[in-house]
Amino acid sequence: MSGYATSHASRDAAELSCSEAADVLGIPPAALERWAERLAFPHAEGAGGTARFRRTEIEALRDALVRTHSVEGAVRAARERTQR
Repeated sequence: MSGYATSHASRDAAELSCSEAADVLGIPPAALERWAERLAFPHAEGAGGTARFRRTEIEALRDALVRTHSVEGAVRAARERTQR
């Protein structure tokens, strides 16, 4: 394995870029940015194109969206799940 691949894979494994997080959720990055801004979840570290999101929050949000089919309900459920 190359040094680049190793450092990239281990770098910020617990965090995702806005585009990566949006891909996990199946939504456009702009929608994720709006949710982070308006609903204060998921928490964004950084701003705009440099924003990073915690993988645990994104995965909790993804799972909650499948169950609730509501952004607000999913945000509530994901917050509860990640605060434990």
